[in-house]
Amino acid sequence: MDNPEEHRLYPAILKMVLWDEPEERIQTKLEANSLDNEVGQALLSSARKERLTTIRKDHIRTMGLGFVSFLLSALLFWFGRHYLILPLHFRLVTVLSGLLMGASLLGLLNGVISYCSASSKRGSVADDF
Repeated sequence: MDNPEEHRLYPAILKMVLWDEPEERIQTKLEANSLDNEVGQALLSSARKERLTTIRKDHIRTMGLGFVSFLLSALLFWFGRHYLILPLHFRLVTVLSGLLMGASLLGLLNGVISYCSASSKRGSVADDF
């Protein structure tokens, strides 16, 4: 099959894969529609790739937000280090930027781990969004 996404059953199979329905139900649907094994496996494979792409796109966004917030907190620290004269202001900015750096590193790490483990995610794709 050249392009499984153009098959009439692809949207239904994709929906079932995105909602992480049991494999038996998907196979039953394919068999009920009299699809041969090759076409059914092509549809299923394409739907699984789409699921993985959807999950990873969300986690790329999470990694990007973590990286940008880390850069902003580093900029805040640099600004406080070079332009603040009063010791109290310097301490406040240092503590605040440190907390922001920690939170942004956690977000970045969460995005990286989630991206790497996207293939083992169970449940609906909509659960994380």
